[in-house]
Amino acid sequence: MAQTHIFRGVETTTFRNHDGALVGIYRGTEVASQLGNTITLKTGGWKSRTTKLRMNQFANTYAQSRFGVYQKKGEWFLHLRSNDQTLPFVGDSITFEV
Repeated sequence: MAQTHIFRGVETTTFRNHDGALVGIYRGTEVASQLGNTITLKTGGWKSRTTKLRMNQFANTYAQSRFGVYQKKGEWFLHLRSNDQTLPFVGDSITFEV
């Protein structure tokens, strides 16, 4: 069973970009970035179970579990735990405040 609480795994890393944002990379794709309270999640066109797992690991490790990504009937959703709001994951990226 995959570990779900820490942002790590095969070809998974983080770094700070030139703006100071914390960026989470999985297999060369920027799956998550955080600058202040603004978070951007990107699939890079890969809406896979592991991409979703890395996004949720990023939430648990760096965003105090303030959000979660899940799939229902083939569609992806973002759940913001602070206000119990669910947003559809339209396209390959979503940006939001936590």
